[in-house]
Amino acid sequence: MGVRGLFYYTKIYHKPIENENHLGKDLRVGIDTLCLLYKFHGDIKKIFTFLKPILHHKLLFVFDGKAPETKMEEVQKRKDSINAIQEKILILKGWLNSDISDEIKNSLKQRIEKLEYDSWTVTYEIRQEFKNYLKEHSYAFVKSNQEADAVLIDLYYANYIDVVLSQDMDFLIAGVEKIWTISNDFLKQINLKMILDCEEINKEQFKEVAILCGIDNIKICAIDDVTDAIQLIRIYGSIESIMNHKENFIQLPNPNYVRDIKKRFYPNRLEPLKNVKEEHLEFLEPFRQMV
Repeated sequence: MGVRGLFYYTKIYHKPIENENHLGKDLRVGIDTLCLLYKFHGDIKKIFTFLKPILHHKLLFVFDGKAPETKMEEVQKRKDSINAIQEKILILKGWLNSDISDEIKNSLKQRIEKLEYDSWTVTYEIRQEFKNYLKEHSYAFVKSNQEADAVLIDLYYANYIDVVLSQDMDFLIAGVEKIWTISNDFLKQINLKMILDCEEINKEQFKEVAILCGIDNIKICAIDDVTDAIQLIRIYGSIESIMNHKENFIQLPNPNYVRDIKKRFYPNRLEPLKNVKEEHLEFLEPFRQMV
């Protein structure tokens, strides 16, 4: 989903996870696989070198499925952006064959390398290679029928996992208490309770903070800073109250917008495994049995 500015805001709460332990038992870690593949451009050796400090825990890699209809427009925009970058790369490579100085050629090569890095994407082949590696080394993985975050949130609330490893801070908005994330190339921990206690707001109000900041690039007000959004929610208590006290400050796309967005952060408590591919359900059994 993507909450504008949330990752940057959480940086002051990034803490080391060394010797992290839960009542003397290994933690069950649900991993947003796509974030690792993007971070390390599919380099399996680099991924597991990075994960080495937590390999003693019980890891569950979760792969994305098809994006929901609500995100198809955003997905298409990403594809269009990547295609535009690829066209620019082709044009710049064409210039390399022209009669230009070595200095300009070197500058063009650096620009091309930067564009290629920025436009890198996870292909089907890269996913399959990583899955094969997980199989060969007996790591558990499942594929979501939707996005990985839907499965990870459901598994967390159904007590299959204790912590989520991801670059996506939406898990905090969903109420996941413990997030492990990549911060300056190190694995760090974010504790939701610490944030809520420091800011003196509750989980429902944190959801409204996210909505004020903008989700899926939809802005309902002029706020661009998470801290400002938190201050407003702390003062007024809710988006509804802000609208009652500050006329025309917030413009909702429709009357049910806040309610509908919040629903996207709630777990499926009745069918927590609904979004897991049926052929992968067996991999979850060892996680369910741990208490």
